[in-house]
Amino acid sequence: MHASTRLFARQRPTAGIASADLAVDSPEDAVTAVMLSMAPTEPPQLLFLFCDSGRRVRLGVSVDGAGPAEAPRAAECVLSAADDSWSTALVVGLVLAGESTELEVADLAPLLELSAICDDVGLPLLEVVVIAGSHWRSVLSLVAGSAPWGNNGDQ
Repeated sequence: MHASTRLFARQRPTAGIASADLAVDSPEDAVTAVMLSMAPTEPPQLLFLFCDSGRRVRLGVSVDGAGPAEAPRAAECVLSAADDSWSTALVVGLVLAGESTELEVADLAPLLELSAICDDVGLPLLEVVVIAGSHWRSVLSLVAGSAPWGNNGDQ
């Protein structure tokens, strides 16, 4: 599978919501930020959203065509190019085709690996969300206490 990468900055309102003012303080906020940042391409798609000290999304990188298995390698590439002078946290979104957010163990493991990758570069991972159609799931909340807001987030 060939993946392409897009870099984008959120400087203006999207879909009627001032995304530059959206603080990621819950799994629902993470889902909103990812949905506002999704590329108009076919899934799968990985999104890396860099947040400032107020947990507001300031920069995003979309890896179009990348699924769960590609998440660790994509994260390493994206994080190696990131400027850590202003980015203080990361949100990762995985957009899948269809309506199911159920993941096989083989798909879940690479997503859970993202936390260690972020730890290695000193960037807190706020959330990893999986979105499929109108459904979403917090991956970090599946591992009790991994997300900064506790164990919730399966919609």
